[in-house]
Amino acid sequence: MSFRWTAQREEAAALVAAGRLSVSAIAEQVGVGHATVFRWKSHPEFEARVAATVADVRAATTATGIVDRQKTASMP
Repeated sequence: MSFRWTAQREEAAALVAAGRLSVSAIAEQVGVGHATVFRWKSHPEFEARVAATVADVRAATTATGIVDRQKTASMP
């Protein structure tokens, strides 16, 4: 069964990927019950979106860190 993406689910996926809020806090922020967020988290498409978001943030952070280190190393 395909996962139907909505703005609410997109926001929840981003919040899960950020890893700063509890499931209950995410549920409250997006306006659903915590059981709904748990259910979404168990769906393969939702899991994949969260994993992709985490990977994108890590890659961007790593790239930025490498650039910053290169700039610092080249300074007189």
